[in-house]
Amino acid sequence: MFLLPLRQTWPVVLTIVSSAVSAVIIFLAARRPRPMRSPWFLALLGTTAAQLVCAGLLFGPILVLPIFTVGAYAAFLSQQTTYPSWISVTAFAIPLVLVIALEILGVLPSTIGFSDGALIIKPVTVDLTPLTTTVIIGLSLLTQTVNTAFIAITTRHSTLIAQNKVHAQTWHMKQLLP
Repeated sequence: MFLLPLRQTWPVVLTIVSSAVSAVIIFLAARRPRPMRSPWFLALLGTTAAQLVCAGLLFGPILVLPIFTVGAYAAFLSQQTTYPSWISVTAFAIPLVLVIALEILGVLPSTIGFSDGALIIKPVTVDLTPLTTTVIIGLSLLTQTVNTAFIAITTRHSTLIAQNKVHAQTWHMKQLLP
């Protein structure tokens, strides 16, 4: 981010702080197995939602935020937890609604405009050029594609292992019972 021409630095600092808090939460939560209803899940959900707000503040609500939101949905909805899915869905809908509402209410400057029928996206924080826009969108899409693929592959692998265990247990039970 610091390589880009910045108009405002506070959203970048906010992003760094929320990322650091998330890293600490992940470090602490990963030290031992957690129950299916761990408060660490909610803590990480909250910091991830904060990071999505930061993405909206950095680039506006329609450039990068939707890409990251889809990746966050994939990551959190695939977790083995007893928290209902609507909690994650709501937590990640709020940043998008919040950033759009703040723009509509005039709290944040508008990042979306139209000129001669063309959609103009002008983030408040970063001065974008065609090259930086291509790199940012490209890296965002690549990151979320790899993230989503990794989640799908590991979920599929875990499901296959569980199915194999059930199959083996079923076979053993059939051998023991008449």
